[in-house]
Amino acid sequence: MAGAATINLSNPLPSFSSSLTFPFNINKFTSPRTPVKPFSISCTLRREAVAVAPVSMESDPTGWQRPDSFGRFGKFGGKYPETLMYDLSELETAFHSLAEDDKFQGKSTLFRGAVVLAYKSPNGEGPEIYLKREDLNHTGAHKINNAVAQALLAKRLGKKRIIAENGQHGVASATAIVCARMQLLGVEVRAVHSGTATLKDATSEVIRDWVTNTETTRYILGSVAGPHPYPMMVREFHAVIGKETRKQALEKWGGKPDILVACVGGGSNAMGLFHEFVNYKDVRLIGIEAAGFGLDSGKHAATLTKGEHSFLKDVGRAEYHSVTDEEALEACKRLSRLEGIIQHWRRRMHWLTWKTVSNSTKWYQSCG
Repeated sequence: MAGAATINLSNPLPSFSSSLTFPFNINKFTSPRTPVKPFSISCTLRREAVAVAPVSMESDPTGWQRPDSFGRFGKFGGKYPETLMYDLSELETAFHSLAEDDKFQGKSTLFRGAVVLAYKSPNGEGPEIYLKREDLNHTGAHKINNAVAQALLAKRLGKKRIIAENGQHGVASATAIVCARMQLLGVEVRAVHSGTATLKDATSEVIRDWVTNTETTRYILGSVAGPHPYPMMVREFHAVIGKETRKQALEKWGGKPDILVACVGGGSNAMGLFHEFVNYKDVRLIGIEAAGFGLDSGKHAATLTKGEHSFLKDVGRAEYHSVTDEEALEACKRLSRLEGIIQHWRRRMHWLTWKTVSNSTKWYQSCG
């Protein structure tokens, strides 16, 4: 089961203006030197694929464009559909204008994820495993940071109505509970029955709604997916996760983590953790996808979103593995027994099961 949600905003702030530039190639026409008889000229605008220079792991990450001027992460991403180009460019302009706005930053930065030492051998040997407790935040996850920031951005643009998609890996009962909570808060929830009736189809339905109501509406997207600037915005609004992780690591042992591990569904939690450390090649970045009933079953979510995570995988900067639901459930039970930490196993426990690690590492795992 999946759904699309809408909510109205009051008291919008003044809107921004922006200019729009399309990646069209237009050949220059030069008039002849000698007079000629009148004639007509036809001009064709052609959208051509922009050549993408290959990026390798050996190159300096600080020079990587994530994204480039066209909103692409290597060969992934970009702006689409064309009917929303103006609105996407307006959103991007507003986002960049708020980058140095301390008042906006103060309102939108809410993340305060505690860190706890979940495992350390009594004899002092072996890895130290720390849990980044995003599940202790309001609403029980990291999502609140991005949601609040995008809602404030929508108000700044003068939009009185926001829309969003909702779906939890096809788990109808879990999604129904979430939808019931949203309705209590005054949200209109629409069920999506087209296609596979999952998150992907809910996202498509939301974009169709947005195309029809661009004057009053702004789409709030929670994953590092969709058209530019959404992957970039979601990453930046969640980058506080990685910044806090680095600060906490410095306070605890005076250095960086050796390994960062996070679940990857829509990828926002993992990207928020990874982004601060992408330029440090000595920090290993590991994303764990949900393998459902197994990779050969056809019932899993172990397929990377075509965006920034795909780029990091493509260039070899991050690695991605998969864990089945059965393994994740067993890990959830084990964590509950040993540490008294109970999490939503379907959404967050796949990262815990992955366990290839050396004895001398300091390992941060993001619970969100």
